[in-house]
Amino acid sequence: MLNNLFRKYNQNKRGLWTIIIVIVFSYIVLQAIYGLLRNNKEKRKEELINQINENTQISSNNNLENNSQNINSEITTDTTRKNSKELIEQFVKYCNNNQIEDAYSMISKDCKSVLFPNINTFKNNYIKKIFNQNKTAKVEKEIYGNGIYKVTYMNNILQSGGKSDKQIIDYIYVTDDGENKVLSLNKFLYIKEIGIESKNKRLNIEVIEKQIFIDYEIYTIKITNNTENEILIANQNDINNINLTDENDVKYSSYIDELATEILVVQQNGKKTINIKFNKTFNTDRKIKYMNFNVIMDYNAYKKGQDFETLKYSVQL
Repeated sequence: MLNNLFRKYNQNKRGLWTIIIVIVFSYIVLQAIYGLLRNNKEKRKEELINQINENTQISSNNNLENNSQNINSEITTDTTRKNSKELIEQFVKYCNNNQIEDAYSMISKDCKSVLFPNINTFKNNYIKKIFNQNKTAKVEKEIYGNGIYKVTYMNNILQSGGKSDKQIIDYIYVTDDGENKVLSLNKFLYIKEIGIESKNKRLNIEVIEKQIFIDYEIYTIKITNNTENEILIANQNDINNINLTDENDVKYSSYIDELATEILVVQQNGKKTINIKFNKTFNTDRKIKYMNFNVIMDYNAYKKGQDFETLKYSVQL
């Protein structure tokens, strides 16, 4: 039996060894491939972990930076409000102590130009009307934003024997005037330059600037009449004969009914600069797009009840 096995082995040993070698070689190759795959998998896993850690670190740093910015912004805002409140309180102290020059020096240039061109005007129209008795002032948090504070003046009970008159409310705007913080009073905020002109052969209208108050706006306009007739900028019977429209087509009427007719008349080949008040409360979210006019092009014919032309005229702002 053994002889038969040896004989068969000798007859087939070359084939057997070939098979064995192929099996061993295949095993070695498979192990090598498996090792490479395992190493790649471990490497990718390590890279993924490193990427996650890196992203986590970046996110953490960004969150810390954002939180720091938010905290700094809140601190800056609180500091600004604190400084503004102290500024208003100092102004009230000057007014109570009749230090009129010191109080006047704290008023913005725009406010002086529009409301208080000299110290006597300030004394008569603000000091005497509000500080006829010693006053305390309640300064509320910004209610309109942009440095605008509601200030409620009340009699100082300790000095008025317990009597308290009607409260007086003002809106005071704290702004920069060069290097110093200054105040705008009496609900006046600031002047905004515009400088936009619209022309045709018969009529030029230039919108020069506007004075912005809490409750309304006043536009300064210059009209040039290039015709041989007197013109009337608007018939005062309808306050919408001069109006503003915003980007949402909301209309704001004028107060032309408060003006004398002569103010709205422009002579033939003449020029006139006038101020027109509009029923537009302070709102930074609403942008005015047009100022609109219904101009009577022959004022004499209008006065006589004769036929006349009404020119619809708009200035894009």
